[in-house]
Amino acid sequence: MKQSTQRNVLKRIRQSLIFTNDQLIPFVICFIGTVIEITDLLTIYFTFQTMTSVEVYSPDNVILPAISICHKYDLDEDLIREKIPRFNGSFELNKEDIRFNLTINELNEVTSKPKDFIHSCKVANTSFTNDKPDFVDCFQVEPVQINLDAHRKCFTLFFGEQSSFTYSRVLFTDIFIVKLQLNTTVTNHPYFQMIVHDHDQEVTSNRGSPETVLLDTHRFSDFVLTYYTEQIIAMGKPYSNCIDYFALYGQTKHDLIKKCIFNSIYEDYGALDDEILVRLPLEHNDTNFIRGVRTSRYRSACERNHTELECTTKSFQLILLRSLQGAEKAPGGGIISIELGYPIGMQTTVTMVPKQDRVEYFCYMASMINLWLEISVVGVVSFTFKKVRQMAMKLIVIVRKKIDQ
Repeated sequence: MKQSTQRNVLKRIRQSLIFTNDQLIPFVICFIGTVIEITDLLTIYFTFQTMTSVEVYSPDNVILPAISICHKYDLDEDLIREKIPRFNGSFELNKEDIRFNLTINELNEVTSKPKDFIHSCKVANTSFTNDKPDFVDCFQVEPVQINLDAHRKCFTLFFGEQSSFTYSRVLFTDIFIVKLQLNTTVTNHPYFQMIVHDHDQEVTSNRGSPETVLLDTHRFSDFVLTYYTEQIIAMGKPYSNCIDYFALYGQTKHDLIKKCIFNSIYEDYGALDDEILVRLPLEHNDTNFIRGVRTSRYRSACERNHTELECTTKSFQLILLRSLQGAEKAPGGGIISIELGYPIGMQTTVTMVPKQDRVEYFCYMASMINLWLEISVVGVVSFTFKKVRQMAMKLIVIVRKKIDQ
């Protein structure tokens, strides 16, 4: 009885699909492998990974950037007494402390004006006369923007959309696109700071930043410069959380954070940090600068309010090509000249692109299915066509029978 039961069990096993169907177990194993592989591919795809595409090239056209010239200013005691009635007394003024007692508006009044500092400024227009570019007065292109802190004053040219001149490499390669003459007598300090930046972003005077060059006006009087650009283009959602700040807020991310820092410091101190340049006219013109503010904690808090990346960011590198002592101009005083040449060097564009696009993922998944299950496009089409043809033949037979009836 026991042996009979065992024989029946063995017979049932031999008659099961495992032994009667040679393709079942291999198909199950391969199907599981296919599901695992495709799941991994879909997981990678839906993390929306990106990679960096770097293009180094000589651009056919360039847009004129904003140019800022900064100098340290001195305070004239007589001018302060003349311009500001509350200081018109017999008491002595401490030049270092007085700058923290004057309001921002008063500091602007007793320091150099654009016409005092900028002796002349010409910018190349896009039109030509007798094979020579036409130059226009910079002051007619866009109003000069003024920025200052407790120690420096900056004058920004070509800030805004109206000053976006576009220059062709074919026509302007050998031409100075901006010609400046500056009056060095407005300050006793030997160095001027020149900065190039995007025309929709306020000037930032960072020490050692590549967009900044120091000009020694006591040793030299003629300067020739050019610049390089680097552009970083990020991908929007779902690849990153980048946004177009200018389209949403009318300001760049940099300017939004800067404004947030100003407002936060003003709320706590009723004044502004002495080392951060503020743009005039300012909402708090009646306030003054103070020393010793730790701006790092305010910056961290403001950056947390704007964590999204900018979809497009542009940075500049200003390069001093030549500095000469002009024969007709004595260094240490008088007029210096600055010429900005067309950027003939290579420019860099860094673009974020999908690590694999949809076509690549389709090919990967198709190859996995073909590898594990031996299913190809030809096989699928042939199988589908065969089934459709069989159904059509059956339908024809049914129709014939009905006709015969």
